[in-house]
Amino acid sequence: MTNARLTGLDQLRGIAAICVVLTHFVHFQPGLVRFGNAYLAVDFFFVLSGYVMARAFEPALRDGMGPRRFLAMRYVRLWPPLAIGGVIALAAMLAKPTLPEFAGWLFVANLLLLPVVALSDKAYPLNPPAWSIFFELFANVLHAALLHRLSTRAVLVIALLAGLAFSAVQMEVGVNPGGGKPANFLAGFPRVIFAYCLGVVLYRAWRDRPPVKVPPLLAMLFMPISFALAMWLGHASILYNFLFVAVACPLIVVGGLRHEAGLIGIWLGRISFPLYATHFPVMRLVVWSGGGLVLAVVAALAVAFAVALAEPKIQKALRLTRRPAPEPVLPA
Repeated sequence: MTNARLTGLDQLRGIAAICVVLTHFVHFQPGLVRFGNAYLAVDFFFVLSGYVMARAFEPALRDGMGPRRFLAMRYVRLWPPLAIGGVIALAAMLAKPTLPEFAGWLFVANLLLLPVVALSDKAYPLNPPAWSIFFELFANVLHAALLHRLSTRAVLVIALLAGLAFSAVQMEVGVNPGGGKPANFLAGFPRVIFAYCLGVVLYRAWRDRPPVKVPPLLAMLFMPISFALAMWLGHASILYNFLFVAVACPLIVVGGLRHEAGLIGIWLGRISFPLYATHFPVMRLVVWSGGGLVLAVVAALAVAFAVALAEPKIQKALRLTRRPAPEPVLPA
């Protein structure tokens, strides 16, 4: 496995996580406008996950690491922050005057990272952003069972076919294709296959040495600026979503590869997955307990930092330190 840190990609992961947090403000503050098409930050996570997983694990997969072992490593790596988010989500539910129906089953499913499309209007009602982790794990299984055996050209063909399916699905479910609700849950499959396979292709083609140059500053600013412009201009389209994944995401990755992050960027990377995994239930707990949006954001950042600091000890307790693994990308 390749374990040299790419700190520029870590920083991009942190920026994408913050964009996701911003787009969820509308759930906690009446009257706010959604942060443009920041749902596309999840697609960037999927691209980055494919890149990082190909970089870190394809040699081991070709040497005989089976899908079961690979999935177990990924599951346990992703599980602790999401489990913490699940416990906080249950506390938020208990803060409400009435406990939701099936709360116990929802909590168990949340801890197991399983969707509950038959019991709620959301696949992960306790922690809605967790839907993307389910699809990332699906992509990991696909990678271990099939993708690592295929040529780069074949993986590219799969990516393009999934991209066309991803665009077609949006004609039915909307420009924000989702994947986190029963009504659009199946849309998550072409969505993740498109972006994840593209990430695999990018690593195989570039090996950390892309043939083009993108200014790192432009890469770091592109997502927040483009999402903000979409919020102000009301721009969203199926074509834009496709081009964001197929063109913008690879160029953003190029800029990240050329960037050596400083302390702030490194910490953005460290808190990115804990923030993604816990921010929604933390903010929900604060708001449902009577706190405001500012306090909810401060609490979400504080919990993310605490989880990031605790992760090495958690991984040691789970005996993962003997086999180093890259930081979760989300979505990884």
